[in-house]
Amino acid sequence: MRVLHLILTLERAGAQEVVRSLIAAHKGHGVESVVAVFIDGEVRADIEALGVPVHVLGPREHGIEVPWRFRRELKDIRRRLVALIEAERVDIVQTHLLHTLDLLAVTLPVPVIWTLHNIDYLPEGRSGWPRLKRAAHRWLYRRNRDRFAAIVSTSDAMLAAVEREIGAGDHVLAIPNGVELREKSSSEAGTGLRKELGVGDRDPLILNVGRLTEQKGQIYLVRAMRTVADEMPGARLLIAGEGELEDELTAEVRRLNLQENVFFLGMRTDIPHLLDSVQIFALPSLWEGLSIALLEAMAASLPIVATRVSGTDQVLEDGRNGIVIEPRDQGAIARGLLALLSDRSMATTLGETARQKVESEHSSDRVAEQYLRVYDRIMSS
Repeated sequence: MRVLHLILTLERAGAQEVVRSLIAAHKGHGVESVVAVFIDGEVRADIEALGVPVHVLGPREHGIEVPWRFRRELKDIRRRLVALIEAERVDIVQTHLLHTLDLLAVTLPVPVIWTLHNIDYLPEGRSGWPRLKRAAHRWLYRRNRDRFAAIVSTSDAMLAAVEREIGAGDHVLAIPNGVELREKSSSEAGTGLRKELGVGDRDPLILNVGRLTEQKGQIYLVRAMRTVADEMPGARLLIAGEGELEDELTAEVRRLNLQENVFFLGMRTDIPHLLDSVQIFALPSLWEGLSIALLEAMAASLPIVATRVSGTDQVLEDGRNGIVIEPRDQGAIARGLLALLSDRSMATTLGETARQKVESEHSSDRVAEQYLRVYDRIMSS
């Protein structure tokens, strides 16, 4: 069986890690993978290292605002995808992050799985053109729902939203994200990072990993750090990621006089090392699908402060395996961080219980098995 993963971009982020780990887990299970991408990125090298071919299609150039060019470009994309499917002898196409292009994918000559990685799969629709665009997308998805061989959401909350928006069916299901399980590195893992940042051996380190966007809510975490630093001046927040809000976040750090407490690490390729080097993980998202960064932090046995949003509330239970708060509540973020910093016994217990949750339900092997069952059902129908 040959599966083509068709994805918008291979820039380093959660959905791309889902694709990479799924490909890795399927090796040796009768599934040969191929990847096609519109925008190349760092994850391409990780996938090619698995012996999987990656075809770069090139970015789209035209939107629907210029309809004749838009239509011509879509026809060209479809022609190239059909040629690729034939050349690579593809049996199933699985799409990731394509948005409108998912509707092109269902016209391909093989079964298509539409994978939804985030609850905001419909365009923003508060007023005017965006509202009309959202309604049009909802209508198109509903109309074409049964042309997909399967529609997969990555959390139960997202599945419920999809069923409300575009309808239910036997082929509309939830398969949660998973991560590769690994052993924690030595207790000296943080030494190099502390030297890199120039911070003390006893300064507690708090990590956030994610794109610097509104969705990830880092502005509330930065503001919470003012309270945390007042109580524990040695506490350091490390933010790993890039995005359009970097200037706004750095300006907020300066406004709050937190230059000694907040560090922007940029895009990092050593996330496991960072997870092994810190004491707490924070995820103040405003919405999610099911965050890979969160699952990786849980797998690293880290105590976590996170917001009660789609996906997160499926894996974290407040007081049992993490501290779960409402979105945008910077006061609650600060209280949660201070509670973990001041009670290491509680922090250790929450981290260990979080690891158990991932081991039992969210390992990449377990998730890969669920996708294998979907593939087998499609091939046998």
